[in-house]
This record gives sequence, structure tokens and C-alpha cells, in this order.
Amino acid sequence: MEPAEPEVEEAWNREIKRRVEAHMRGESDTFSLEDVLAEARRIAP
Repeated sequence: MEPAEPEVEEAWNREIKRRVEAHMRGESDTFSLEDVLAEARRIAP
């Protein structure tokens, strides 16, 4: 795998920071592992 281009890496770093900050402010939805696995089994038995 080739390293990401600097512009792409920087864009991802900004997005990660945005998502972490939103999570810390309580502005993101979270799902339990059990719910995620149940949904995965439902759509891909």
C-alpha cells in the first residue's frame, strides 16, 4: 500500500478531529456492539 498523499492525509486528520470533538460534545450517535452485530447478521446472514 502506498502512503497517502499529504493533502489526503491532512483532510482525514481534520475529519478525525471534527468527529472526535463532536463526540466529546455529545453530538454524535453511537451504537452498541450488540446492535451493530445484530444488524450485520440481519442484512448478511
